Amino acid sequence: MSTGKKAIVVVFAVALNIILMVSCAVARRYGVYREKDGEAERALFVIDAEGVIRWTYVSPVGINPGADGILKALESIADGKKTG
Repeated sequence: MSTGKKAIVVVFAVALNIILMVSCAVARRYGVYREKDGEAERALFVIDAEGVIRWTYVSPVGINPGADGILKALESIADGKKTG
């Protein structure tokens, strides 16, 4: 592997590590990081323009949460209703 390619691989590895650290920090902040196994839950959030979490769903492990709940939450927010 050439020096240029090695440098690109190193930069990519460092960037990926930074992304993972940020992702873990965000998951911790939102309370969906599983410290025991070092992974984040599959969680969905709808946050309004003021930064208020209007809707949250944490999917069971191994289950894809889908988009139906988010779509309903967005419709409720657009209609001016408080979501749960």
